[in-house]
Amino acid sequence: MGVTSINVRKFSAAIIFSSLYVVLYFMPIGTTLVGGTGIFSLSLILPPTVGWFLGPFYGSFSMFIGSTVCLFFNPGSFFGLLTPLVPLSGALSSGLNRRKLSFVSFSFIFFFVIFFITSYNKIWWFTIPHILAAFSSLLYYFVGERVKIFLSSFSSTFVQHSTGTLFAILLFHLTEEYLVISFPKMLYERSIAAFGSFLLIMVLEKYVGRKLSF
Repeated sequence: MGVTSINVRKFSAAIIFSSLYVVLYFMPIGTTLVGGTGIFSLSLILPPTVGWFLGPFYGSFSMFIGSTVCLFFNPGSFFGLLTPLVPLSGALSSGLNRRKLSFVSFSFIFFFVIFFITSYNKIWWFTIPHILAAFSSLLYYFVGERVKIFLSSFSSTFVQHSTGTLFAILLFHLTEEYLVISFPKMLYERSIAAFGSFLLIMVLEKYVGRKLSF
């Protein structure tokens, strides 16, 4: 009975978060060249947040539903039918981080870094933020709760960016020049995602954390 009620609560919260994702999707906060259709929105802060509270399964489900609904409003999305997998990866990473499986985030980002450097060795420095995010995920095991939340937000948002960039490279064969131009926009975008989700988690932890946490 207890397990059923918890699952129902998580499912309900997942639907609420997916609806919130759709709302925030229509709040642009900048332009981007990689990982979007010309703009990126405030919905960036949700995948790490939802994964943290609902776990890898319900968090991923929530972001998949929300981003799939967004496809109906923006059928020309950069990645097409693969688009929902990008926010899903961020929620999955955050959920696994909280379950003390942050080595998964490290492994995925590390794989992306190797792939990127192999393909674009002249601009290896593009991956410096990803390398920092990968190793920060390993620190998760040794720090206090608030730092854990920030490290989870930081690493999971770069898991999400790695997923989107990997899709873009494989699908569109991005040039080095394209990636160089996108670098400062990526830093801005990921900073908002990491710090925004961190602050949102802190607020929700304070007021509704016990009702959401798994």
